[in-house]
Amino acid sequence: MRQEKKNLILAIDFGTQSVRAILFDKSGNLIDKAQEKFTPYFSVKPGWAEQYTDLYWEKLCVVTKRLKEQCGDNWDRILAMTVTTIRDTCVCVGKDGKALRPVILWLDQRMSESKGQIPSARNAVYSLVRMREAVDVQMRSTPSNWIRENEPEIWDNTYKYMMFSGYINYLLTGNMVDSVASQIGHIPFNYKKKCWMTPADLNYYIFMVGREKLVDLVEPGAVMGA
Repeated sequence: MRQEKKNLILAIDFGTQSVRAILFDKSGNLIDKAQEKFTPYFSVKPGWAEQYTDLYWEKLCVVTKRLKEQCGDNWDRILAMTVTTIRDTCVCVGKDGKALRPVILWLDQRMSESKGQIPSARNAVYSLVRMREAVDVQMRSTPSNWIRENEPEIWDNTYKYMMFSGYINYLLTGNMVDSVASQIGHIPFNYKKKCWMTPADLNYYIFMVGREKLVDLVEPGAVMGA
């Protein structure tokens, strides 16, 4: 097949209740699509919402195989692939690339204690601008803080703490990298500078995750792997 005929984009779209595989042309026109539904979450305690990462990969394989079967020769026209997923959902990944625990989904309601996490000087600033209560809520609702307090062994063994989108990118390419456009949630991301926060950032200690545990970021549209 000549290179110019490879002009379709395969988009993977993970929602809370299903995953879709969609083919678009370069103008954004829908060519074909398939959808696979799944149970949104399981809950071992009231207010908790978790899901196994293996289920997501299994459903991704199912939906892409279905799309391949139904779209015929259009499958061979795929030039690139892109991934979008539910936000504010992260995966603890070990050095072997495997998830260390089920993901804590965005609708989970558990709270951490997170006492003494913010330096006194920062606390004074928050109190001065009357944001101390809002900061406390954000800090306590941050899943990484809960894991650090309640599952310290899991946190110590976490090589990378990545958004769900980054985890899917890793499974597809073998590279632990994600787009800046996917960084939405309880994570130390500087939205103005489009990079990870450092301890110098005012809000760093709310979502305190060391830079060594965070993946590399690229601009939207950049090639992340093959």
